[in-house]
Amino acid sequence: MLVMLDLDGTLIDSSADICNAVNLARKSHGVPAHPFEFLVKHIGDGVYSLIRKTFRDKDIDLAETVERYRKFYAEHMVDETVLFPDVLTGLQAMRQAGYKLAIISNKEETPIRRLLKHFEIEEYFDVILGANSIPNPKPHPDPIFTVIEKTGCKPESAWMVGDHFIDLETARRAGVKSIFVTYGIGTIENEHPTKTFSSFKDVYRFLLNEK
Repeated sequence: MLVMLDLDGTLIDSSADICNAVNLARKSHGVPAHPFEFLVKHIGDGVYSLIRKTFRDKDIDLAETVERYRKFYAEHMVDETVLFPDVLTGLQAMRQAGYKLAIISNKEETPIRRLLKHFEIEEYFDVILGANSIPNPKPHPDPIFTVIEKTGCKPESAWMVGDHFIDLETARRAGVKSIFVTYGIGTIENEHPTKTFSSFKDVYRFLLNEK
């Protein structure tokens, strides 16, 4: 079985550090901070989308501001970020069961790998894809097609797990099953996941029974 996992809001609770980095970038432009509740709604579709949507009140050079954000995030990405409960246990259990595991995230690959190393879970993944790893990131189905090709798994035995409708749309467009997790920061919108769970423990226990 192949289990493809989103990162932010699925494996790690990183919203505070992402929002803080956005507000540090805003401060560097001389504009006031946005509340957490506003910023968190815009996480999940990549860094350019995040900065574009959170600087609508300021005329900025998008590429330059993205670089400011990257600098601040690199300095603070593990200040408050933690693994969600049971993630480590679940990854270990699925690997021991012989499952192939992959990360498909709209975060860029360098911070993904830094976070996985920090939490000592990089070794569990056969494939790691970020927004800049391939030409067409989520919600395009190419990341899933790429993982399936690299792992040699069959689409009918593949699952995409995420907390955002973008994850579900990606799975739907690729023709694979999906799991929506409600403990993250995303919303389901008009997507219809195969399964929905409120904890990672429920996710991995279900998947282990699917073998």
